[in-house]
Amino acid sequence: IILGDTVPRTEDEVKRRDETYITYGEEAKRIAFTAPLSIITQRDKPQPDVPFQLFSQELVLSVDRALEARGHVFFYAARRGLAPVVACIDCGYIFRCPDSNTPYSLVRTYKNAEEQRWFVSSTSGRRVPASDVCNNCGSWRLRERGIGIQQVHDEWLKLRPETEVTVLDTQTAKTPKQAQKAAKDFFGKRSGILIGTQVALPFLSQGVDVSAVISLDATRAIPTWKADESLFRLLLRLRECTSKEVLVQTRTEPDNLLIHATRGATERFYDEEIALREMLQYPPYNTFILLTWAGSPTSVLELGKPVEEILSSVEPQYYYNPNSTPKKTLRHALLRVPQSVTSLPAELITTLRRLPPYVKVEINPERIV
Repeated sequence: IILGDTVPRTEDEVKRRDETYITYGEEAKRIAFTAPLSIITQRDKPQPDVPFQLFSQELVLSVDRALEARGHVFFYAARRGLAPVVACIDCGYIFRCPDSNTPYSLVRTYKNAEEQRWFVSSTSGRRVPASDVCNNCGSWRLRERGIGIQQVHDEWLKLRPETEVTVLDTQTAKTPKQAQKAAKDFFGKRSGILIGTQVALPFLSQGVDVSAVISLDATRAIPTWKADESLFRLLLRLRECTSKEVLVQTRTEPDNLLIHATRGATERFYDEEIALREMLQYPPYNTFILLTWAGSPTSVLELGKPVEEILSSVEPQYYYNPNSTPKKTLRHALLRVPQSVTSLPAELITTLRRLPPYVKVEINPERIV
């Protein structure tokens, strides 16, 4: 078996350690990279009369040096659009997609040189014109929350309007071919900045001089039980494709994960990640089976009664999705199948097949909330 990733999945590392399979040669306990990883802790706090500083002085100086030397720079932004969430200041209402119940992202597009703003759901694909007032209280005081890739683009051009900037995400490159062309055009320039989301990472094979995670806190805010593994893989991937320096901006104190990424200590990371997953009974120590159904606050309970009756013998964990709203409520049932069970028992599969058709069934989904 050839594991082609710098950071294989934790599930694969557990199998390697249990000798489910044996790798050729010794696994590296630590990986040495050309580019050091520097952590920039931003301690400034937003004030009413002081604008929010997205870029630290350290990052600006490092990027300026790279561009003066005709280098290429990569900015990683976790979310697309201008902002991942739009909320009302007066009543706290959050604009959500009626299909998926997840918050809309605010995205900017242009048509005939005229700016247009849209609410877009990455879960359902729904796209509607952005509202000017709150749907709940009618207030016009709406606020964008979080850091989107378009905001990173705008803020940098305010600082350095003469910079050559390329944006690469699912909005600007809808197909792999378009993404490849955008990356080729970027590397064909004498120097410049590429701002990208996760979509851009496979196209950095030519390497950049400096790369930066603009907001580590926004990157960590993605609700998945694989969050630490995904972040560790991202940081090592950036070190792998960067020749001079990787910068990480954060407003929280560095933890063990950042320290391990700074040192390239993959074995120490796996030691802690495996111990945490075993303690929490996450995969691979359990297989998650997530059931989901939706309805109004009253109907969702009625819809859940036949589900509870069918699943009475397996005793799942029931809970509401935190993204539920008064109009649409999501209810979950989570089953955990122990690692000792190598395949799903026939009686469990029969039980799951008896569920009503409005119940969605997922095996080891990325998110369980």
